[in-house]
Amino acid sequence: MLVRQRTQVNARIVVALILGLVAFAGIVQPVSAESKTNTANTLKVSPVRTDIEVKPGESRTVKVGVTNLTGNDISVRPITNDFIAGDERGTPALILDPKQYAPTHSLKRFMKPIDDVVIPAGKLKLISVVIEVPKNAQSGGYFGAIRFAPTTPDSGGEVNLSASVASLILMTVPGPVTEKLSLTNFDIQQGGKNGTYFQSANDLQLSFRLESKSNVQVAPFGKISVKQGDKIV
Repeated sequence: MLVRQRTQVNARIVVALILGLVAFAGIVQPVSAESKTNTANTLKVSPVRTDIEVKPGESRTVKVGVTNLTGNDISVRPITNDFIAGDERGTPALILDPKQYAPTHSLKRFMKPIDDVVIPAGKLKLISVVIEVPKNAQSGGYFGAIRFAPTTPDSGGEVNLSASVASLILMTVPGPVTEKLSLTNFDIQQGGKNGTYFQSANDLQLSFRLESKSNVQVAPFGKISVKQGDKIV
């Protein structure tokens, strides 16, 4: 899978690749250590991302805080999901069908079901997410999410998906892993067009594409310096 990223000249590149997808510190485009819904300020969750290591045959409990932002008690349903790369820019795509799993690197298979929980108005409640790794689990990375959605008691406990928030979990099972990353394209652009000779330094961008054939998340970083003669600009 390929990942394309653009950056301004002289910018420091920090890219986290997860089987070829880029995950910039969380899920659903978070900008801080908490995630809110776009449709209604109902719930927020923290952290938006947790990185853990669990050995085969062992278990781990991840704590996720869910805050009720409303003035009324809310019944919340925790939902486990796998995720895959949604596009070349690494947007996570949750697998929402409860009967489906990621074709590879499924964390949902190891996550124990969680009962609905009532969160008092304006309060935070810690939810325990138990992950049990079987003894025969292969080493490498596993990726999933725990999503929280308000239920509607008057409708038989149906879930309000439009108001759900999610916390991403990236798990590594230690052992022999494959870390293989290739730079497949590196272009200089001006005005969105590739070029090799430019008369002006205005609006220059670097466009690069990385291909990951790893079975675990990798986090490369680099620094680009542009020289004019012997001077770095």
